[in-house]
Amino acid sequence: MSRLRATNDDTTSRLPDDPSIDELDAEMRGRLGRQWASRAQAELRVAGVFTVVSHDLLERGADPAILRIAARAVSDEVRHADLCRALAERYLGRAVPWPAAGRSP
Repeated sequence: MSRLRATNDDTTSRLPDDPSIDELDAEMRGRLGRQWASRAQAELRVAGVFTVVSHDLLERGADPAILRIAARAVSDEVRHADLCRALAERYLGRAVPWPAAGRSP
């Protein structure tokens, strides 16, 4: 299955410059970059869980206000995943692929 990717939203370019990252040694940058990449994957997994919750709420006829909150939670977690991925790129100094979300329970 191919992944759909939007090309008009470059999160990495919107992060503010942080010269303190460049001052870190390579080992520390690597550790922090890997941590942010791991966090990106965790955020995307949470988005998957909220997707399941949203689906269940929709099937059960939940109030539209509740559906909006659940849908917003999915969107927020995807945005968090992208921000974490972008931070990983900053620390690692290389492109970091979009994380695999895996299956949600």
